[in-house]
Formats: sequence, structure tokens, C-alpha cells
Amino acid sequence: MNQHILFPDIQQWINDGVNFPVQQSGQLIECWVSKEWLEKEAGHTITSNKEGLSTFDSLRFDIEEIIEERIEDECFTELGHVELK
Repeated sequence: MNQHILFPDIQQWINDGVNFPVQQSGQLIECWVSKEWLEKEAGHTITSNKEGLSTFDSLRFDIEEIIEERIEDECFTELGHVELK
């Protein structure tokens, strides 16, 4: 794991996905994981915000690995975010 990329334990359910910050060399990067991505990876339908956050938490290690790769590969949206859709 890259020591210059930090994943604080801060996340919130907004609309149909999870939003969370990642810190890279002191800069905050806004990250998003869609409900559809979570459902596909977990293999079940998410029916509530609480379940969405729980699913995110259960997949957190995998999500962090993928987000870290995307940051290192500079795969940012036009707004500078990193997304899993």
C-alpha cells in the first residue's frame, strides 16, 4: 500500500452511492462508489442507505486497492474525483 495515499474512515451515503475522501500527499481527493458497483461486487441488492454503507464497509479493502490504483494511474474525472461505477 502506498504510504502517500491515506483512507480516513469517513464515508457517507449520498443519492445512490458512497462518497468518501482520500488524502494523497496532503491533498484531498473526493471518491465515489455507485450503488450499482456495490451491488455487482457484493452480489445482492441494496435496499437502504444503512445497507449500502455496510456493503461498502465489507468491500472496503478491495475498494481501497482499486481507488489507489486509479489515483496512481491518474484516472480522475473532469472534476478531479475518482469513481467506481
